[in-house]
Amino acid sequence: MKNNTIAVVLAFFLSSATALGWGGNTHKFIGKEFGKHIPASMGFVVRNVDAISAHSSDPDSRKDAAHPLEQYRHYIDQDIYPEFFTGTLTHNLDSLSAKYGSAYVMDNGILPWAIAWTFDSLVVAFKSQDSSKLILYLSDLSHYVADATMPLHVTNNYNPGGLHSRYETSMINPHLTEIIITPAGVSFVNSPLDDAFSFCAASYPYVDSVIHADSAAKAAAGGSTSSTAYYAALWSNTQTMTGHLIQKATEKLASLIYTASVRAGMPMKIDQLSTSPAVFALQQNFPNPFNPSTMIRYSLDRQALVTLIVYDALGREVRTLVNRELSAGSYEQMFDAGSLTSGVYFYRLSAVPLARRDLVPTEGRNGQVGATVETRSMLLVR
Repeated sequence: MKNNTIAVVLAFFLSSATALGWGGNTHKFIGKEFGKHIPASMGFVVRNVDAISAHSSDPDSRKDAAHPLEQYRHYIDQDIYPEFFTGTLTHNLDSLSAKYGSAYVMDNGILPWAIAWTFDSLVVAFKSQDSSKLILYLSDLSHYVADATMPLHVTNNYNPGGLHSRYETSMINPHLTEIIITPAGVSFVNSPLDDAFSFCAASYPYVDSVIHADSAAKAAAGGSTSSTAYYAALWSNTQTMTGHLIQKATEKLASLIYTASVRAGMPMKIDQLSTSPAVFALQQNFPNPFNPSTMIRYSLDRQALVTLIVYDALGREVRTLVNRELSAGSYEQMFDAGSLTSGVYFYRLSAVPLARRDLVPTEGRNGQVGATVETRSMLLVR
């Protein structure tokens, strides 16, 4: 649980800088960079990304006596509920409160519902074309979505050894300019509440990765958690996954905003937008190094017969992760290396256009109509 009686009282008096989900600078970064995914037809949003960014940390300033429920909207201790681990955690707030008690549920955070409630308010603001309310709810939604993609905001183990602010603020602030957001388009979200729970759950596997990175950084810095050596090691160990999480925050935010505008009857159709990637691409796995599982992302520019195979350092096939026909689009594939030993492994993506199955795959993007292959390496550390 995040709050006991003393913590609740202190929350009313502490400055917002002590309780940010991601740091304030990262919230502003996400609140602006999501605009890269927004279609030009959404003129109001495109024109106001700077205002959205500027107000993206406003919810933290509302953690005071005048807004007693605000503090609970920024996190969810989802792993406090046994149902989370079996995939049966209800998304109905009344049902969860009836089972565990409303005070218990509130104390363990209501972040997914905060996202859904803000989304609903955004739909109303789009319908009324109230510019001040649009900026308010666009900024709030940006904040809560960003919180949901910060691993230490989706776990009961949210501040081991004071790690929370070290990771989300002190470490990342000097490196924000190194994070490049890749335009990815938008997609329609059928259930914002279910989607909110989904990306809270998707952030959870990174909790152990952040904690492991902290331990490694402390070891590299001789036990220090404040030295330049510590923060350099922490960034080195988390750079890939942190960039991925922030990218996902911008994508989720853009899709929710787009969905709200469509539900409000804005003059744009889902099928007018192409969300298929323009290129064949195999991304670096995340996290990396990893133990014992990692996620592999890839994209296809056309329908193809796809194989994704993992090899060991000697070139021996370890696991076939994918072997099927797939349409153009973006994909994620989890690789569980629980039975493998530490070391370097390679993963190889091959895509053969359905009309050219007789072709032999060629490494790299050769520009020819034919099979395409890319290979990357990853490190399993026990």
